[in-house]
Amino acid sequence: LNDTLENDDDVREALSLPSLGTIPFVRAWQKNGHVHVAEEAVPALEAFRILRTNIQFANVDSTVRTLLVTSSAPGEGKTSIVVNLGIAMAQNGRKVLLVDADLRRSQLHRAFAIPNITGLTSLLLNDAERQECIVETDIPNLYVLPSGPPPPNPSELLGSQRMAQLIEEFQSFADVVLFDVPPVLACADAM
Repeated sequence: LNDTLENDDDVREALSLPSLGTIPFVRAWQKNGHVHVAEEAVPALEAFRILRTNIQFANVDSTVRTLLVTSSAPGEGKTSIVVNLGIAMAQNGRKVLLVDADLRRSQLHRAFAIPNITGLTSLLLNDAERQECIVETDIPNLYVLPSGPPPPNPSELLGSQRMAQLIEEFQSFADVVLFDVPPVLACADAM
């Protein structure tokens, strides 16, 4: 029996969930894994704009303020989705904060070539202030919070009361907060 889900129709049928968008394959992601979609990659750019719009209209009763992006396994492109969806949202005039909550294999700082000296773990441990950790990118309205130094206990930090407080602070800082978290099959951190 073939029980794999190979396209959005399979997902819709098996899970009774709508598809918010389909992102085409971008060859450059094979090399880097988390590049900004180039202006000449029009189908990919348009796919992220469609995803942005569908997310905005997914819940008509309230505005989407936070999104958690994960995958089933490493290397499936979750960081690329966070980066490019964040860019699409920022280009639409929303103040966007990208948070690298993958405390085991952080990648978000590499996508923007920013240091990963302070970040989310620094805030969780009260070792730094928010303005010291959040980095403004060269894209208007787009900010990045790198993961910071790797902790010995990522799941405990992410499940802490301090993290809940930080999420509220992030929501007061930005219109939308995108969290890049570890794959769900790799560890319990995403949960």
